[in-house]
Amino acid sequence: MKQLFRSILLVGFIFGAGQGSRAEDEMEPKPINMKSINTKADETDPHPASHSRILYYSSNAKKKWDLMIAGRRSTREMYKGARVVGGYISTEADDRTAFITPEGKYTQYLFFATKKDKNQKNFDIYAAQRFRAGVALTAPTPLQSIATAEDEMHPWLTRDGLHLFFSRKTKLGWQIMYTSRARALGALGFAEPKVIKDFPTGFRCPTLTPDSKTIFMEGPVAKGRYGIYVSKRSGGKWSRPQPINLNQEKSKIGERSPCLSRSGAWLYFASDREGGQGGLDIWIVRTSQLKVKK
Repeated sequence: MKQLFRSILLVGFIFGAGQGSRAEDEMEPKPINMKSINTKADETDPHPASHSRILYYSSNAKKKWDLMIAGRRSTREMYKGARVVGGYISTEADDRTAFITPEGKYTQYLFFATKKDKNQKNFDIYAAQRFRAGVALTAPTPLQSIATAEDEMHPWLTRDGLHLFFSRKTKLGWQIMYTSRARALGALGFAEPKVIKDFPTGFRCPTLTPDSKTIFMEGPVAKGRYGIYVSKRSGGKWSRPQPINLNQEKSKIGERSPCLSRSGAWLYFASDREGGQGGLDIWIVRTSQLKVKK
């Protein structure tokens, strides 16, 4: 009985939604591997829904990139039942990097990157709608105002629905882009996007805290590897991205594809660090344990 009680406490510590204690704030990051959905292939691009009971992610287990979905009954459990999103969303080409608007606010929108068909060489960002709970997503349409012949991926819509961040692979390399609109009108109304010049070329995959004042992103580190960086906004400008203490030096690829939970209390990411199932795996860590790397 004592062992069962200890296990329950441990599960609550790992998956609870509250903020950490002072002792926890001082400890080194201790990410948890999402073993129930990870495979020997690559799992990456994690994106939890607003209540964190549904997780979208990408996997190449079937020889192409598929947009996957898994669920759980409560935040005290692991995600289970992984499957391809399917319906109008799944294509014969690569489908990746989802962002879904909050549940309980209909119409709901799923933004994601896809090559759409086998002849398409670049990713564009599309949006599909769900008009009420329990119904399928509609056929997706491209966000024409931001679509180019280059790759556009990693959409992130701010809480008010007015500002869209995403990544674009230009001739110079990956850059983080930004666009806005006057009113939150579904997937429409975005202006011509601009490069966020405060971030160096080579950075991508933006994810923002609820107040939109802190941004995590993926960027290059030493020896061709990747790591996760953080930047803060003040006076209308973003600070230079700084690497965080989550990044390791032992793995071959590194830490990639950061994504915050809607509360900002958890950071999901992909990594090939020790303890995984093979290839890139999805991990989760409390943001209270994350600090700028000294």
